[in-house]
Amino acid sequence: QGPSVLAAAGRFQEFSQATHARVQLCVACCLVQLGVLPDKLNPVIRPTMETIKQESDPLFKRIALDTLFRLLQHCSTRSPCPNAKILRNLITMATRDQLHTPSTKVPFNAYVALVMRHSVAGSGFTTPSTPLTPAPAALANAMTFPSTAPPSAGPADRNPTGIFPSVEASCDQFDGVLTLSVQQLVSSVVTGRRTRTLSSPVHSITMATTAMSSNVSVEPVQLSALLASSDPADQTILQRIGSQQALQHLCAEFGDQLPQGLPVFWDMMMSSLESITSPLTEESGLSDDIMNQLMTSLQLCEICVPRLHAQLLDKFEGVLNQLFNCVLCVYTSVRHMACRVLAALASRSLTPVMQGLMDRLSLLTNEQVACYRCGLIESIMHIVDAVRLSIVPYVVLLIVPVLSRMSDQNSAVRLSASLCFATLIRLMPLESGVPNPEGMSTELVARRDQERHFLEQLLDGSRVDDFQLPCTVEAELRKYQQDGVNWLAFLRKYNLHGILCDDMGLGKTLQTICIVMSD
Repeated sequence: QGPSVLAAAGRFQEFSQATHARVQLCVACCLVQLGVLPDKLNPVIRPTMETIKQESDPLFKRIALDTLFRLLQHCSTRSPCPNAKILRNLITMATRDQLHTPSTKVPFNAYVALVMRHSVAGSGFTTPSTPLTPAPAALANAMTFPSTAPPSAGPADRNPTGIFPSVEASCDQFDGVLTLSVQQLVSSVVTGRRTRTLSSPVHSITMATTAMSSNVSVEPVQLSALLASSDPADQTILQRIGSQQALQHLCAEFGDQLPQGLPVFWDMMMSSLESITSPLTEESGLSDDIMNQLMTSLQLCEICVPRLHAQLLDKFEGVLNQLFNCVLCVYTSVRHMACRVLAALASRSLTPVMQGLMDRLSLLTNEQVACYRCGLIESIMHIVDAVRLSIVPYVVLLIVPVLSRMSDQNSAVRLSASLCFATLIRLMPLESGVPNPEGMSTELVARRDQERHFLEQLLDGSRVDDFQLPCTVEAELRKYQQDGVNWLAFLRKYNLHGILCDDMGLGKTLQTICIVMSD
């Protein structure tokens, strides 16, 4: 009976504390609604912020969010004004979870630590015979991040834990695709295997991008698990969710007056991003503080874009060049966050984002600068997942450059391209009946027609263009030999690979000589 009494006493204490906090919130709400604020605002601010951070009941959470909005309105002309401090506290909570806002120096370590923390006997990955059971709030609620495989075996700085003997994609401060790496890691944990093959690329990319969305809604069972957990990491996740909900609520309530109503918040979101006038390199020499400010700016953009007033979207379209500079930069975490912001923006305004992406797709073939290829392929992953079927008009424009990266020398680019291609090719049957999107440039319309012609040839060999030999061959090519030359010319034109196969004596050498001569 002793344990039962103690358990009952513990539940009563929790109920009493929750009730006390809710009563304080209601009092604070009444004072704010009446516009009767005390000289010292702590009795109003504290219960409001605590509810935002820890309340599970949607009704009381809504009351806290509305109270916060009206409090900031009332205090905008107050001296001294508490708004800046309140907003900075919210922003700190929203950005300190490294499962959601990765570190610029060790972007992958937080995920490895999460797996290690919830592994059997702390041994890292388990064998299939002893499947791993993640904590309720951990992998199931890595809700804002990709899911990938562990860092590649190699130098110590790329595999700091030493627990992953065999991997498919590396990820460190400068190299890799974080979305892919976390995807493979989570997939390995879920399946109880050390590594994961690409047997289900669609499932893999879905897991990755779902985990990284900016949606902060949480299932009740997940929220209950977070509230019941004493793990500081889970408490950080809980506070991050509450602060994101608060920031999104403020964006929706202030509407097009957000820059004027919350100038500190708007400045923290835009100023660091606006300063990125070119892709960052290792020689940029940015301090840790400046890098952290940039990551905070990108995180706030991702949080707020889904709830931003339509008139303010023009301001974000004005910093598209800066966002793409971040996508092309040398830092893995910055590329990753910029890709997520582009995906959020594309879900609101697709045409300008796709125009900016198409203008830079030629960099996807730059064999000398891996960060360009990593950033662009990761941005495609996120945008495709964010806009779903809205990407159909652009499918033919994306498939060709993605296809060319499926043989990339960088394993992260190669695997990411394979996942993207598996998703895009399934949308091809829908493409032919879709009109050009409103606002698509004439250049993109013409390129779309060219790429469609390429794909028709790729998917149906009988539609490959006839190749006219630029020199004289002292032989008459038979039809099947001309078809072989046409096919080889098609492969060469689009930098593809292939093998010419046929029985002996049917002219494979002749067909090859024709292509070699044409060079």
